[in-house]
Amino acid sequence: MRILHIGATRDDVIGLQSTLCILKYTLGKTDGIYGGKTASAVIQFQKDNGFVPDGIVGPITWSYLQRLMATYYIYIIKPGDTFFQIAHSHNIPLSELLTCNPEIKPNRLIIGQAIQLISVYTTDPSIRITTSSISKTFKNVKINYLQINNSNDSRKEQKINELIETSVLEVLNDYKDSLSSLSLNMDYEIKYKGEDLLSLEYLGLAYVKGDAHPVNVIKTTNIDLNKAKQLSLSDVVTLNDSFVEKIRAGKYKTYRSDLNLKAAGILTDVLNG
Repeated sequence: MRILHIGATRDDVIGLQSTLCILKYTLGKTDGIYGGKTASAVIQFQKDNGFVPDGIVGPITWSYLQRLMATYYIYIIKPGDTFFQIAHSHNIPLSELLTCNPEIKPNRLIIGQAIQLISVYTTDPSIRITTSSISKTFKNVKINYLQINNSNDSRKEQKINELIETSVLEVLNDYKDSLSSLSLNMDYEIKYKGEDLLSLEYLGLAYVKGDAHPVNVIKTTNIDLNKAKQLSLSDVVTLNDSFVEKIRAGKYKTYRSDLNLKAAGILTDVLNG
């Protein structure tokens, strides 16, 4: 992605402007011209997310925008696209796609324009999301995790932040006897952020000095934002035979091309207990 600043034009500016609109930033007309209002919206976005508020969309700002685009199922219109083709290729009912984008004219799509594939509620941008890290606490351990700020309920905000921090630090329990020789790097990704639910995924790599090889680490945290409560699997699904069958019938996706558990026969052993 090229660096965008005041004076820039073209399709990627349209994509930036329409994406910021979906994220509830006010910038006026989506016209493909990076002017003062677009710069003001970018500066506010950068402030809300803890970046240097310079009004320039460089690699760091672009990277975080792309993460949010994945979180909110934002798609950028490409040459030759039609609403029917987009709905079909993403297995979405055309009626739902139209409902998610009431201000978009299907017969006059603009190249570079951002649309939402699925209706995902965006959080009020006044609630700032920041990244904290425990790298200062443990020399060779760096765990980045999300924290929220500037919400209307400071007590609930504190409770949610404590839940997030406590949850992610549980990964260290597996290494409590070897913390001094542990090297660990973990980062988070927002998998879903709505009005009442926040879902986080953590991926990392851990290595204890003297072990044969490092191991992949994965952890998830799901928070009910209204009740300031961490959710478990049983809170959102009914654990019964039907649920088990759905898992068994699911499509296997490899973590890495050289780690195919299905091809190695291990997945079958796991599913069969």
